[in-house]
Amino acid sequence: RLHHRAKAAVSCRQDFDSKEPILYSIEGVKAYDIENDLVLLKVTENSTNTLTLGESNLINQGDEVNTITYANGEYKQIRGVISHIDKSEKFELKTEFFGGVSGSPILNDRDEVIGIATGRYQQLDEKPNILSSLNNGFAVHANALRSLLDQGGEIETLTSWQKRPHIRAHSLMSLAQMKTAQGKFKAALAKYDLAIKLNPDFIELYHNVATLRKYCDKNGTGVEDYDKAIQLRPNYINSYYNRGTAKIALGKEKADEGKLLDALKLYNEAIDDFNVVIQHRPDKASTYNNLGWTKYLLGQLESEHGNAAKAQRLYEETLINVNSAFKLDPDLAKSVPSFYHTRAVAKAALGEHQEAIEDFDECIRIKPDKALYYHDRGLSLEALGQNAEADFAKAEELEPNEET
Repeated sequence: RLHHRAKAAVSCRQDFDSKEPILYSIEGVKAYDIENDLVLLKVTENSTNTLTLGESNLINQGDEVNTITYANGEYKQIRGVISHIDKSEKFELKTEFFGGVSGSPILNDRDEVIGIATGRYQQLDEKPNILSSLNNGFAVHANALRSLLDQGGEIETLTSWQKRPHIRAHSLMSLAQMKTAQGKFKAALAKYDLAIKLNPDFIELYHNVATLRKYCDKNGTGVEDYDKAIQLRPNYINSYYNRGTAKIALGKEKADEGKLLDALKLYNEAIDDFNVVIQHRPDKASTYNNLGWTKYLLGQLESEHGNAAKAQRLYEETLINVNSAFKLDPDLAKSVPSFYHTRAVAKAALGEHQEAIEDFDECIRIKPDKALYYHDRGLSLEALGQNAEADFAKAEELEPNEET
């Protein structure tokens, strides 16, 4: 049986058509894997309804899988496709994970367990949110569970196990995620800080806390948290992606303050981080978009300094990068307005305003409540000698008294 987080009673699937959970009494903890967030529990009752453990080293990118989960009082089957495999750590799925899926078995076409659904590491965004459905998710290889099954040793009582500092840190992280889902960001940040004190080597804490620190603390950037995560695990690529994104935001702040040398340094460091990601994950479309956006921002700075030729080269590189993102994952690109916006502003900077307007139209179709898109489309309309008053008025309506 597969378990992820310990509770006093555990719901376990009897068969795929069952509507009612079966409750098992926990006798204790047989083994656990703190790095992969797994715990193997021994229960008192016996059961003949078991799942077969498959070989996760035989999975391939593109394989179709099913995640069987019990969440919110009912069983659900979530279909997905393996989109990326890291043999040493986790594999990634294109699927629709949601809160409560973590710990669920992921089955191949032979109904063998090839992975365990795990929490998705948060990527830095404008505002933290873990409530929405996700079009991707992560899973721990089934071989990690096999290693736990092979471990010997005595059974530890659940009460004793839960008092371990690093287990308490996990519990605090769960509470922090609940606070985040409720919009109580400062309370969530406090929980994360307590968890870090209990387990300062828990890399996931630094990932989850970075967005909150940026959002809750006017002096927070998130960069320091990702620095720590990279120090703990230098080969974890998401840390570089998130740090690069954080440095973009910090660089924009420095540019707005007139600290242009600081902004240039941060933008170039962000480019370095995104290039590390591309070296290890050349199939990650969002990295190419972020790389292109950073080059566009650099181009803006060069243009302000009168370096027109260098700025043009950066705008052209922006188009190359964002077009790579569209080619790598067309479905994702067509649903994310920032991809269209990156391409639009680069086209506008190169004087291709009519094509830029077409991309701004797509931005507004996907996210019609974003003032920036109307403002930037208005600039391209003005450049073509067309009336842009409606777009500027809409931008002002959406974000009154704001510098778009």
